[in-house]
Amino acid sequence: MKAKYLVISSVGDTSLHLSWVKPAKHKSFDLALIYYGNQKGRYKNDCDYYFERKGTKYRNVYYAYSQMKERFQEYDAIWIPDDDILINSEEIMNFFNIIKSYDLLLAQPSLTHDSYIGHWKITEHQNGNILRYTNYVEIMAPGFSKLGFKTCIETFQESHSGFGLDFTWPRIMGLPKNKIAVIDEVLMKHTRPSKTGDLYPQLIENPINEGRRVCLKYGINWDDCLVAETYGRVKSERSNLNVQKNSICFIIPTTTNRERVLYKVVKHLLRDIPFPFSLYIYNDRANPLIPALTRLIKAVKRNDIKLVVYNDTGKLNNNKIGAGGARNLMFEETKLKHDVVISLDDDMQLKPQWVENVINAMNKYPKHCVFTGIVRGQDGKIQFAGSKFKINNNTLYRYDLTDMESKYKFTDWGPIGCMAFCRSALTESVYIPPLYIRDDASFYLLLRKFGINETVVVSDAESIHKPISVPSSNLRLKEELEKERGYFRKLYGLELGY
Repeated sequence: MKAKYLVISSVGDTSLHLSWVKPAKHKSFDLALIYYGNQKGRYKNDCDYYFERKGTKYRNVYYAYSQMKERFQEYDAIWIPDDDILINSEEIMNFFNIIKSYDLLLAQPSLTHDSYIGHWKITEHQNGNILRYTNYVEIMAPGFSKLGFKTCIETFQESHSGFGLDFTWPRIMGLPKNKIAVIDEVLMKHTRPSKTGDLYPQLIENPINEGRRVCLKYGINWDDCLVAETYGRVKSERSNLNVQKNSICFIIPTTTNRERVLYKVVKHLLRDIPFPFSLYIYNDRANPLIPALTRLIKAVKRNDIKLVVYNDTGKLNNNKIGAGGARNLMFEETKLKHDVVISLDDDMQLKPQWVENVINAMNKYPKHCVFTGIVRGQDGKIQFAGSKFKINNNTLYRYDLTDMESKYKFTDWGPIGCMAFCRSALTESVYIPPLYIRDDASFYLLLRKFGINETVVVSDAESIHKPISVPSSNLRLKEELEKERGYFRKLYGLELGY
């Protein structure tokens, strides 16, 4: 039986195309390669169709098309990735199936957060979606339906660099609002910085000038194309999370004189979590942290960890903003990028299997989106097993719980320094209030407005609070407490009873 889909690429000597055909059981597409290097027959046995030709990507693809037009016309969809794209065959097939299911003309997989991402941030993965309808798909890895390819193929001859084609395609398609998309359900990694390929030095024409010329030929104003827009989203109904496939991150605020305990917490994350994750840290006026944290990561050879440290030199904010202000900033940066965001204090050491057991709970309770575990002190006694809030006489009271009689328990809340958020807690409208302190109580009240009323406590997800002696963070300053009391009175009409 002939394949319904085609993957075609112009490839050099460092091509990653072998990742595209593994696992072999998922490869239900044809692979065509146009090799522009100097080793005759180099990739002949790697693909279904093989060409050797000097030249740039889209002119090479057009050449292959000219050699086998009838076969091209039989494919339901065609994907044209750069040769530095890392993705497997299962993801590629999912990509093709989504193009067909949603009747798309033009689409691309979303980029992983550790990809080299250029100007077009719209192409970066956003959690919780199957796809986002847009007016832009990058020349890096466009996928076309049969009709989309027929509409655009003749443009491939117009640009050596490819510049201008990604502006032209949506417009000659008529800029439909529901036919062009970035597919968040499928992720690919761009492994090389933009404009560093071995063919760029050979370009005769300046790419920007070439792009303007291409647009002009099709009656398009280049300057009108410089804003990428999102027209709508198709939200994912898939509730199951997987530590190997889903994007997980930690957000940790820290401040002065707490470097020692922070490094201990990070060491345990690096040692005990065997899968990739992103680590976001806000430095609230401590000494620079990046050099030591980078050494920690390199020492354990964790090349799969993405580290982001905000305000490490104090240039972002000269004044302390407190744990709440730091969490607000990091949550805004991560809530649409990651499937799971774990809020961690700098003195909260997770025990092995904490993340895996919380993910298991997320899959067991797919309608919940806030999770926490058991927090113990150095003496082994339970300090937190969730929390209850109560409003009485316009006063908000909080009661921390220490009993845990079953594997899972439902409470109002938990310590925000040891909580995990997913699904509907990670949407554009949800935010952690930027309070110096008491941000957790305000966050709880905010989530209630969105119908998020319960926190799942996971008994086999344990952590140690202050695993070593640590100086006070001095967050509960009297003047800050007064500010927060005023905030709660103004926004919620409540006094704080704790």
